[in-house]
Amino acid sequence: MEVSMSSISDRAEKLPHETINFLPNNDDHYRKRERRFWEAIGLYGLGTLVLGSIAVIASAVFLSFFWATSRRVIQGQIAPQLWHMIVSRGWTTRAVTLSTVVIRSAVAFQAGLISAMMAALLLEKNRTRISKLPVLSILRAANTGPSSLAWLTVGNTYSFSSLPYIILILTALVATIISQAFSTILLQDLSNQSILLSSNARNVTYGINYNGALGDTDVYSGINYWKTSPTNYPRFAEYSEPASSTEDGVMDTGRTYRAYLPFSSAQDRMRLRNFTGSTTVLDLRTVCVRPTLKITSATAFDDLLWFLNGTASLSRNYTQLSYPTIGLSTAIGVAGSNMAFNCSIALRDSGTQQQTILKYSDKLYWKTTLCSVDELANLNGGIRTGMDWYTRTYLILNTTGISSDWETAGAFDTWRKSDSEAWTTLSSPKTLAGLSASVCFMNPLPWDYQVNIHSKEDSQEPSIGWNNVTGAYITESIRQFYGAVPGVPFEDRGLLQLEPRANWTAASSDFISDKTTVNFLLTALDEGFTATNMDTTSLDGGVILTPLNSNGGSAIHRVHIAIFQDIIQKTSNPALALQTLLTILTQMAFYDFLPQFDVNLPAQFSLSTIVNIPHQWKGFGIMVAVLAVHLFVLSLTALLFFLNTKHSLLGNSWQAVAQVVSERTRPILNQSFDMTDREVEKVLKASGRDQKIFGVSRSSDM
Repeated sequence: MEVSMSSISDRAEKLPHETINFLPNNDDHYRKRERRFWEAIGLYGLGTLVLGSIAVIASAVFLSFFWATSRRVIQGQIAPQLWHMIVSRGWTTRAVTLSTVVIRSAVAFQAGLISAMMAALLLEKNRTRISKLPVLSILRAANTGPSSLAWLTVGNTYSFSSLPYIILILTALVATIISQAFSTILLQDLSNQSILLSSNARNVTYGINYNGALGDTDVYSGINYWKTSPTNYPRFAEYSEPASSTEDGVMDTGRTYRAYLPFSSAQDRMRLRNFTGSTTVLDLRTVCVRPTLKITSATAFDDLLWFLNGTASLSRNYTQLSYPTIGLSTAIGVAGSNMAFNCSIALRDSGTQQQTILKYSDKLYWKTTLCSVDELANLNGGIRTGMDWYTRTYLILNTTGISSDWETAGAFDTWRKSDSEAWTTLSSPKTLAGLSASVCFMNPLPWDYQVNIHSKEDSQEPSIGWNNVTGAYITESIRQFYGAVPGVPFEDRGLLQLEPRANWTAASSDFISDKTTVNFLLTALDEGFTATNMDTTSLDGGVILTPLNSNGGSAIHRVHIAIFQDIIQKTSNPALALQTLLTILTQMAFYDFLPQFDVNLPAQFSLSTIVNIPHQWKGFGIMVAVLAVHLFVLSLTALLFFLNTKHSLLGNSWQAVAQVVSERTRPILNQSFDMTDREVEKVLKASGRDQKIFGVSRSSDM
């Protein structure tokens, strides 16, 4: 049984005032008056257009602020309170998700508006096949989004004039789809970052009370760090200046102040971003010069260990040095004066003989000894005014040849002399016996100061490795850490920056605390040179810096040897090698006694915190690009809609239905009451009527 729309109308009960015309008195006022633009788009559409755009832009601006601030904070800058509150409370993911929810919702609503406006444009401007006429008209009232409209337009293309509309619709569809994944896209920019969030203020211990050092314990008793492997290589703060002079025969590390961090935890040292308080600072500038040597005797203990006696002097004055006196006028260290030395030297085993005077060999260590000698000169310009007399003098000796070479080397006054940088070399004219020497000066003077320390990032503390193939230690990260790899900038070494003081003496912690601390670091270090120490490195003074197993003495720990040897072989710079070695040894002493420090002062410091924040712009850039495309399509579609449509009132369903009813469509409407769209379209195609193009307009406009 067929049921038509007219039969439904006939069955409806007529109202008392119902007339043939819907409008009273045939009033055409509603149909013919000019519609304002907000009536065309509707309150819902206007709100979606304006408020939705504001929501999208505001959310994007907030996310931009959050991303930019996160990047600045990662670089060490201070964050605003809003950002700090979000991150410190763990709201980062929540803030990103909520922002993208606002954006996704606004984009989805606006995509529906774009579809409605585009449907109006297709009906009024471009026209369409009769089979698509009802759905396009209805889309103006029920804006379901660009997906259904895209499907209609792609299948409804009949001329090139519709191509721009198809491109806009498909672009809006792609932008809408991508926007649904904004949260996932943005979260790809987040990662765990170490940043500064809060500051700590408390008392920090920095030294040992001079008047009650460790109770009744002697801090210098039974200690030999030379023969002990470091448990770690602690991070420290440094202030340095390059050497100001390039004199011939001099190797100068330049001014180097190193402050040891009063934190026993490696994690705290690696996470430390700033510190204001008291700690120990050493002036570790090292200057090595070319000496004048005179060997008086060489005595064999066995084939591997000899004892060397002689004198060392400076053949000229150096600008980095001054010369001490006894009493008022008697000079003992002017250029040309002599200082005696008595050092152990290591020789090669007869089975490994090679001539290696200042040449690097992957398989052999240099046969090197470090001797502490009497005062030869003072190092100028130390960290404390008037304390140049605290200078330590070291003699570095590097020998070649085996025991039989030295036995038959001939008189020492016949040996040939040559110079290279800070080295003086003596070599036998008869055998491979030879000796290279450099005299080095340091004035570390450990002292406790009020310091300001800071860093923009965390850093790992290096560790030594081992190569099973070559059978050698891997020391590169340690050498770089201590500045013994030339050309590596300070920022790449992982240290903290120590701020310089105009007057370090005035910055002494002694002026703040009522307690004097024990400056034990170098005294403990000197135990390695003391012959009476039970852990002495050799029987006759000096530290052997090459593997040795002789009845007369043994070398220092193999790790110290590996680091020293790698530096001196790769750079030929005794100043860098000695500076690194003594830094490591004094650090060992500092952290050995740190748990027993009993003098403290207030300090303020900040440790970094691991938080999940944006660290790149990739995902954010994708979101901004998609939103820019979306807003462009929205703006262009709205502009076209306002300029090119006259009869479409978005969101109005009666108009959407009424405008598709005409003499040509009425038979279809009457007979398609219970037919599907596909069935209607099939009938229209079969009859050829679907090829005709229809649109919405008043008869007076045609």
